[in-house]
Amino acid sequence: MASPCRVEEWFQMVPQLICQEGWEVLIDRAKSSLLHCECPWGGELLKIRVDAHVENVLENPSHLLVRPEVRALYGNGSVSKFEDLQMLIHQAPGEAFIEQLHSWGLGSFCSSFLEASDETCSEEWFSTRKSSWQRLSRDFPEEGDSSLCVQGDSLGLLLCRPKGGSRYEINGIFHVTEEQFKQWDSIYLRLLFESASRTARWFVNRPGISDLRSIDRSFYTTLSVQSCRRGLPLLPCPSGEVEDEVVTIADGQPLGLDRWLRFDAERYGSERFYLSQYIKLFLANLNVHSNFPTYNSLDGNQLVSFQCVVRRDEWNAVKDAFHKAFLMQKKAYRRANGGNSAPTLSENVQPRPLRQRGERREGGTASLRLPEEPTQHKVVVRRTFLDVDDPSSPEAFGVTERSSRRSKTTSILQVRASGA
Repeated sequence: MASPCRVEEWFQMVPQLICQEGWEVLIDRAKSSLLHCECPWGGELLKIRVDAHVENVLENPSHLLVRPEVRALYGNGSVSKFEDLQMLIHQAPGEAFIEQLHSWGLGSFCSSFLEASDETCSEEWFSTRKSSWQRLSRDFPEEGDSSLCVQGDSLGLLLCRPKGGSRYEINGIFHVTEEQFKQWDSIYLRLLFESASRTARWFVNRPGISDLRSIDRSFYTTLSVQSCRRGLPLLPCPSGEVEDEVVTIADGQPLGLDRWLRFDAERYGSERFYLSQYIKLFLANLNVHSNFPTYNSLDGNQLVSFQCVVRRDEWNAVKDAFHKAFLMQKKAYRRANGGNSAPTLSENVQPRPLRQRGERREGGTASLRLPEEPTQHKVVVRRTFLDVDDPSSPEAFGVTERSSRRSKTTSILQVRASGA
């Protein structure tokens, strides 16, 4: 059985992950405990639970942990430690392949998923390099939760859950072999427990963490396209290319933006429109950026197709050129389709997940909702017209926006997609 690489897989493979049942208690204290259970893919799982006080109350409790790429670029929050944290691969917001220094012995089990030893340890403790995929997730299994899944030379999960005010429950779950566990005596386990407990409390209040969280909050921005009521937005036609269906506008000729193409997802290897792909192609056709980084997910949440995530500093470097050309796109769009409406692009919008990732059951376990096609559409009744509101369709952007503004005068009927 393969080991889990995401928090959803941890809950699927270890259903009792956050329950009391299914774990054997090794050490139990008022505000911390050490437990273990048999691991489904072999070996043992150790869980260290710690109640911690966070000195600076967070407006959004799910932002307790910081994304791995932000830690790698700006330091781990402490001036004297972790200067050798390196990002080898950046996959998506909240997901990166990280190489860092780890300690030998007891400290290795702390630094595996907390990226730290306790505050009293010296830098000499860090004596070996390890690499791992680190994936941050927010608002799962419940709103306000945050987790960091580590897979590589070390395997573990750090799950933080708000308990009201400045209180958090920190659960560190990590894998050990059966041989390791059998060799450990009660003294070794007690030392591990005490070291990890100190580490957890220090970790959420370490020097510089407030500044690091502030950087993390504004590191990305979410883009959204709306008002595509007469078809998908157009792309600038690359210079020198000959196309059969080209929309031409005289106003764009001084800028070299007089020829425009209809966006065709299949032509670019996609089954549907994705704003992330559109932005990338748009900037490439403008010769502004050959492969601009765009993302369809944010912190483990897949976004709807008409939204995408970009790094704020990278977007700021190209957005003036984009908006200048996008204005010509609107003119070409109206020319091609008629009417006055045309697609618009908004920045700093609220991310909209494609679908809910999970719900809570009685007893504290998580029930995952696997991806599935929508079985219902919203039928919006306005005067004598019916508009089908499919939130996963880019053609319905305008419907979604208007329905939220006119909720007091609009009746929404839930009709099965197969109904006639």
